[in-house]
Amino acid sequence: MSQLPVSIAQHYHERTKYAPETISAKNKGLDWEKQPIPFKDYKVGTNFDLKPYFSQEREQFTSEPSKTWWRLSQLLLCSYGLTARVETMGPPLYLRAAPSAGGLYPAEVYLISRGTPEIGRASA
Repeated sequence: MSQLPVSIAQHYHERTKYAPETISAKNKGLDWEKQPIPFKDYKVGTNFDLKPYFSQEREQFTSEPSKTWWRLSQLLLCSYGLTARVETMGPPLYLRAAPSAGGLYPAEVYLISRGTPEIGRASA
């Protein structure tokens, strides 16, 4: 019986995965003074404050626009939001729903809209 070829995804995984022997070989102490910036600040587009929607239940919002904002806040929180804050000897370490080795979070989430009425109302 011939062996099935390895998919490119499996090949990539095998070549890049972490293993105890490779992690310990590169073990260096943490330099708390040289941490990467934990958040990016983009000067383009429009910002919308979704924080009021994070800790509330959907039933508390009665209008359709506010329900839409609640759904959007939950989508973004569950897909890439901060899930915990860890106190350290230096600045706090923030953890996200999408884990990343080293906490550098190379992925980003962008919301692109074609001008929905809710976004138009929120910017007013």
